[in-house]
Amino acid sequence: MVRYKIWCRDWLTQREIQGASSNLIRELRFEDPQEYRMMLRMIPEKFDCLLDLVTQISQREDTVMRDDIKPETMLEVILNYLATGRTYIMLFHLSRVSK
Repeated sequence: MVRYKIWCRDWLTQREIQGASSNLIRELRFEDPQEYRMMLRMIPEKFDCLLDLVTQISQREDTVMRDDIKPETMLEVILNYLATGRTYIMLFHLSRVSK
């Protein structure tokens, strides 16, 4: 019996549709800036400025096996981790980012 590794789990492919970055964080940004600030510990304008600085070094390309993780999503996961101290596993599930 041959066992193959799974390159990308099906539920991870729904990141752009159902992940925290595409839903919750975007919604907080426009509808409740106070909660957005609580979640990432910065205002949206500062987030955009920081994102501009790190986009060049964190940008990847899609492959045949899986889609890339957008720099915006990576930065949101990092800031959420630093701001809340949640475990990486919790953030991994919330944002649908692979281990």
